[in-house]
Amino acid sequence: MTYATTRRSAMAGAALTSATLVAAASPRAAGAAGRVIEERRLDERLVALTPRSPALGRTIPVAPLAPCGWDRRRPGDRWATLYLLAGGDGRGVEDPYAIFGGPRHQWRVWLGWDPYDRADGLRDTPLYLGSGDGRPGPLDDEEPEVRVPGTEKWQALTPDAVVSVTEWVRGEETRKLRRRLGELGAPVATHIHPSTHTGAHGHRESRHALPLSLGGLRG
Repeated sequence: MTYATTRRSAMAGAALTSATLVAAASPRAAGAAGRVIEERRLDERLVALTPRSPALGRTIPVAPLAPCGWDRRRPGDRWATLYLLAGGDGRGVEDPYAIFGGPRHQWRVWLGWDPYDRADGLRDTPLYLGSGDGRPGPLDDEEPEVRVPGTEKWQALTPDAVVSVTEWVRGEETRKLRRRLGELGAPVATHIHPSTHTGAHGHRESRHALPLSLGGLRG
């Protein structure tokens, strides 16, 4: 395993967590992976849950929007679920370094979650890939950009119009993943657009991906 391969895997992992990658959900419920130890109602539909995650080795808060019938649920009831995960910005538990460890020493773990190397398993899954390309976008504001350590070395490779190296890298990795999925005949929709690494564009991409997500929930 060369460092070059590990580096590509690291950036592909970052693209997965920071750019928008939405897979159509399956109505089929997966096996429970943890146990909820606390539940609080925040409003009519919003519920704060604190599950204990064996994968992370600790508790992690989640806030599901409760479906109709939640208050009348019985053991064994199941609902189709749409997961919205925050991007890996170095501050939250979704930061890939916090979950997978450093790519230099944990490259097998990174490869195990690399969508490019595992693309064959996605060939029958409808996907939406969304990413900025590092150029200023219509929704950019004065919000400071979150910078991912190590991306500074790509500064000399970026086009002149790029102001966000972080998002440019994610855009390039998203294009690579799109090509790989296309080679496999996977059903993938892609939107690569002018934007930097700020939150407003992520919210817009979530709305763009919503029809595909809802289609998966409806089965």
